[in-house]
Amino acid sequence: MSAGIPEGATIRLMIGDPTGAIEAETEAIQNAIDQIKGITSKFALVFNSMARNKILGLIANEENQKTQKAIGKDIPMVGFYSYGEYAPLLGKKNNPTYFHNETIAVLIIGEKD
Repeated sequence: MSAGIPEGATIRLMIGDPTGAIEAETEAIQNAIDQIKGITSKFALVFNSMARNKILGLIANEENQKTQKAIGKDIPMVGFYSYGEYAPLLGKKNNPTYFHNETIAVLIIGEKD
């Protein structure tokens, strides 16, 4: 495990695969884009789990390129690989925040038109 687990805690084990990882990336990007309709994107922050990098192997860079293309090639994108992320469940506003692993979190920053 990549984090301590308190005794008696409820956990969910996830076994990732490249296909599922790419599907999750597509969904994360679309969720971020859907939530900024009517807003001019200025830049994007991408937090990607190191576990995804291990699952994707040599195609990890392709994932970064796909993310950049989806948000817009002219929108600056910065991020890093982490050992898990804290984010709302399913990337939805007002959902509780949880610790996630094998995930990608996409945050697009912009301003109203």
